[in-house]
Amino acid sequence: MTDGQSVTATVNIAPINNFTGTVNFTCSGLPAGSLCSFSPSQLTGAGSTPSSTQVTITTNKVASNQPSLGRGVALALLLPFAGLLGLRRRTSVGLRLLAVAFAALLSLGVTAGCTNVFDPTTAPTPTGTSQVSIGASSGGVSQSTTFGLTVQ
Repeated sequence: MTDGQSVTATVNIAPINNFTGTVNFTCSGLPAGSLCSFSPSQLTGAGSTPSSTQVTITTNKVASNQPSLGRGVALALLLPFAGLLGLRRRTSVGLRLLAVAFAALLSLGVTAGCTNVFDPTTAPTPTGTSQVSIGASSGGVSQSTTFGLTVQ
């Protein structure tokens, strides 16, 4: 699969010995920045009748050209304070110093607030092959299967 896309597959369960109960599904071994979901998220066994669920694995693409607004926003917010520095009236040095200190602290806060923050749900999915395991469990009984997921 290509990063930034999803892949869907069908998972079938075939109960034996008139099994009745709720089957829950899990994924493990997913590469970073990818998610796994099931629809429906659980199945109810009905004797010997087979059931199926859809598993969808979604990956994140590396965003190569996201605009960064941090510096521009900081400068725009500092523009009103530039007038404080050019006041010609008699103001105390302490008031000017306080205004400069406030503007400096504000610019640091705005710049820090506009930086990129790591969010694991939007981390890019690395290329390569991962061994993904899908598990099904009900009570004390569990089964799993493993497959190779290749991200290009």
